[in-house]
Amino acid sequence: GEADTEPMDVSRYGFLCQKALHQGLQYARSFGNATLEVEHIALALLRAESVELPKTLSLRVQNGLRQSLDKEQKVFGTIEIQFGQRLDLALDEAESKAGKSLIEEKLLWECLIKQSSLLTSLLRQPDQQQPAQEPKRDEKVAESTVKLLSMAVLMGL
Repeated sequence: GEADTEPMDVSRYGFLCQKALHQGLQYARSFGNATLEVEHIALALLRAESVELPKTLSLRVQNGLRQSLDKEQKVFGTIEIQFGQRLDLALDEAESKAGKSLIEEKLLWECLIKQSSLLTSLLRQPDQQQPAQEPKRDEKVAESTVKLLSMAVLMGL
């Protein structure tokens, strides 16, 4: 919130989280982003393999994050990088959830996801079709082809 302007207490974070926060700051600089956001830290956690995700999914999420950060407004020259609002919320939540314990990467990751619709949508694997969604036409075709094939097999064709 507004009152919460004291600098972040990095000692509350585990080593891998500290590393990700530091690396995220480097990413913000290299992308020319004036705001350090959830996506920079998420990218850092994924690139350091601090979060357990299947390799292909991890790479897909990283690419999505990179493309999105690359589209952000760029600021050149020496910039004072500010903490983004969503990142603040994620860190506040991680800190309150951890209580007296160190904040580890799994908790940080969960709090980051909650604050990023981009991360949430990138993490929805195609093979985890949401039941609400209508399968795409080709999937329907593929499904009926499989049904036909298995019927043909059953009938000894």
